[in-house]
Formats: sequence, structure tokens, C-alpha cells
Amino acid sequence: MKRLSIISIVLISALCSFYSCKKAIIETPYTRLEGRWKLTSTGIDGNGDSIIQSNEITPQNPAVDDEIVFRLDKTGVETVTANNLVDSFNFTYEIDKDIIHRTGKGNDVRDYYMASVTSSDLELTEHLSTGLTALFFSKH
Repeated sequence: MKRLSIISIVLISALCSFYSCKKAIIETPYTRLEGRWKLTSTGIDGNGDSIIQSNEITPQNPAVDDEIVFRLDKTGVETVTANNLVDSFNFTYEIDKDIIHRTGKGNDVRDYYMASVTSSDLELTEHLSTGLTALFFSKH
């Protein structure tokens, strides 16, 4: 009888452990991308060496608020506020390796390279007709 009680206790403990476990979410650069990001500075490769040096980075104009939201369902919105005017750009996106293909209306079609993404900072680069540019964001 004592053995049956011990087996019962072990089984009950195992069942409780099984039901109390939550599915762990594995954090990747793609899951870190999800959320609201505020543009803090931009960089332009002024000397054409394909590298953004610290002297080529300028802080975001405090009169302009540029925020971008990436959702896990592959949709997003970029909201730019300047001079009390608000423009919002809805988009969808796909990720191919480290490239974010952003699609929307008009000029809202862009390809970003995810140079770096942490839980608090995001660096995206773009190759535009004017050369390499970088966008630096902090998570909000």
C-alpha cells in the first residue's frame, strides 16, 4: 500500500509539472524586431567607403518624431509627426535572411538590412541612390 501511495504522489507531481510548464518563446532577431521603435539618429556614408562612421551620424531633429511599429503578423505602421502634422504609412513586410522587404503605397516600398537588433536598439541600413544610409532606433 505504501508503494502505491509513493507511485501516486510521483504521478501527481509529474502531471502538475507537465501542466504548469509554459511554452518557451525562443528569442531571435526576428522576434526582437516586433514592437514600437523611435528613430534617434541617422547616418549617411559621406565619404563613399560603405561604412557609417561616428562623425557621419546625426541625432534626430527633436521637432520631428518618427516611430515605426513592426507586428508579428508581418504588418506595421510608420508615424511621422512634424510641425503638428501627422503622417502615417501602413505597410506589410517580409524577412529574407537579414533583409526586411517593406511594401506599401508610393514611396513606402523599401528594403532594409538589419545591421543590428537587440531588445532595446535597432539599426537598419539602406542603399539609396545617394549612397548607404543608416537608421538608428530605440525601443519604446
